[in-house]
Amino acid sequence: MTSRARVFSSWARATPDATLAADAAQHRLEVDIVIREGVYFQPKSYFGVPRQEIPWMGQFSPDEQDLIARLLARVSIGEAKDYPGLPEPAYRTLAEGRTVVNELLLYWLQHGRIGVRPAIERIEGRTVHFVDGEAREYDTILWATGFHASLPFLDEALVPRRNGVPLRLAAGIVPVGLDKLYYIGLSAPRGPQIPVYGVQAALALRMLALHESAPGGHAPLAAYLTGLQDADDRIDIVRAVWNDQLADTERLLDAFSLAHAEPVAGTV
Repeated sequence: MTSRARVFSSWARATPDATLAADAAQHRLEVDIVIREGVYFQPKSYFGVPRQEIPWMGQFSPDEQDLIARLLARVSIGEAKDYPGLPEPAYRTLAEGRTVVNELLLYWLQHGRIGVRPAIERIEGRTVHFVDGEAREYDTILWATGFHASLPFLDEALVPRRNGVPLRLAAGIVPVGLDKLYYIGLSAPRGPQIPVYGVQAALALRMLALHESAPGGHAPLAAYLTGLQDADDRIDIVRAVWNDQLADTERLLDAFSLAHAEPVAGTV
């Protein structure tokens, strides 16, 4: 016998909500999940291999990989219309919208243990009122609100934001308007995360070396990058887009190094 025990609110991203809902369903609880907009679901593995480790995918361009991943998912887990109440994605590609790597939610949707609800209008005690006019009472409500980029060690006047997220340059590493401060881990390129931190740290060390070699120990890197790159507020970012930002930053730092290099004695 099951009992209706939880409702999950999807706010910034659906990934944590999907995991929580699936965990609750596996413990024989009746679960509702709020999904306000359609997202693409992807299996964790294909052919017994983690999806990011499929060796032959690397020979295709990012756009081709996006198409192949969507086709593989359609064959493997189907489409939104195959799952009760699941809204269709508003975007055509994985890169344009949110992607959830989770098959268990879909499994429990088909088995009736999880139900999909629309957006929440209001909550009164244990009763949740949905925008479709329906109201249901729950024993437990888990409210997953997504990312909140908090920087309590900085004066907020120093941190320009967009959509509540600090604006950054250089593949998400350099704060807009600030030198000698670097964000490591504030960008989450889709795919394996651990290697990202080493790449970001290496780039930060390179910029610190440019500061140390500059007169007075300061190179105007933040101002230089601001004039040549668009500030970004994304935390969840497509890996290929982040790789392009990284390559562009390396190129600009090469140009900065050449422009500020000490002339060699005896040359004109």
